[in-house]
Amino acid sequence: MIFGVNLINEAGNLIYMPFWKRKKAEIRIDPLCGKEVDPKLAMFSEHMGETYYFCSGGCKQKWEENPHKHPRM
Repeated sequence: MIFGVNLINEAGNLIYMPFWKRKKAEIRIDPLCGKEVDPKLAMFSEHMGETYYFCSGGCKQKWEENPHKHPRM
C-alpha cells in the first residue's frame, strides 16, 4: 500500500509527501496528461496571463511547443 510519494524539490532535495498532508486546493492538473501535480514542486509555464503546472519536463516541453493545441484542464 502506498501512503505517500517521494518528490524532488527545486533545490534537488528528495522529500517525502504523505498523501494525507496534501490539501486538495493545492493540487493542479497537468494540461497535457491530466495528472495531479503539486504546484509547490511542479514545473510550470505562463501563457496569456495564466500559470500552468506540469508533472514532468516532457509534458511541459510538449505543451509549450503548441499550447493552443491542448485543451485547458
